[in-house]
Amino acid sequence: MDASVLLYLIDYQSTCGRSAGIFFSSLKQLRTAQWNALFDMTVSYQVFGYLDRV
Repeated sequence: MDASVLLYLIDYQSTCGRSAGIFFSSLKQLRTAQWNALFDMTVSYQVFGYLDRV
């Protein structure tokens, strides 16, 4: 195998890995944001429900 081909493959793999890493980290951030929004909604719903009952 030629050295340049090997270097190309290594570069290609690292590029794919970086893209996948960026994709997964953004996915994780999105999921965290969704959970935070859900949590905020639940808390505010409970607070407003409590204020309604008072």
